[in-house]
Amino acid sequence: MIKEVDISVPIEKYLEKLGYKVRSEVKGCDITAIKDDNLIVVECKTSVSLKLIYQCVDRQEFCDSVYLAIPILDGKRIPNRKYLLKLLKRLELGLITVTFLKKGVELMLF
Repeated sequence: MIKEVDISVPIEKYLEKLGYKVRSEVKGCDITAIKDDNLIVVECKTSVSLKLIYQCVDRQEFCDSVYLAIPILDGKRIPNRKYLLKLLKRLELGLITVTFLKKGVELMLF
């Protein structure tokens, strides 16, 4: 069973490679990353829910970019992916998918 920490670790490493200063669990945010004056918040969950989207919209009040991060398991697809991406685009939210492969972890940013 995938846990939120399994999702957050590869994202933290990725952001650090990009030069961000990364912290976990800051004021209820799963991941915060800052570089120059750019603050990014990433909320990691095991699935998409309306509660998660509400949470991300709230985070937009104090940061530059907000991303939802979810796992992609067993080659499955995101349910209603087309509509989810359309909604997130309208809300100005990003999506990070984390896929666990034999060769390692793959991140996709939308």
